[in-house]
Amino acid sequence: MLSASTRVAVALVATLMLLGGLGLIAIGGTTAISGLWPVIAGAVVLVALAIERNRYRSEAAERSFESVGPGGGEPPGSLDGRFVPPTRRSSTRRPV
Repeated sequence: MLSASTRVAVALVATLMLLGGLGLIAIGGTTAISGLWPVIAGAVVLVALAIERNRYRSEAAERSFESVGPGGGEPPGSLDGRFVPPTRRSSTRRPV
């Protein structure tokens, strides 16, 4: 997940690419074709940012600016680091 400042910086660059590409297309001629790629790239990045933002957190959590909690439903406290493979009955220690 990207931080808020990184998202803003990437969105700014993508918007500038999109506007620059539209400007090249508006000029016309041979530059119109070269303006197509910045438009496509900028639009793809902006859509990806919107999807990435909405994928990991709810709107309520995003608006409250609370810190990110533990992921994957981990219980509070530390984990002991043991792994029990499904093919064995004994546990093994994970390298740390």
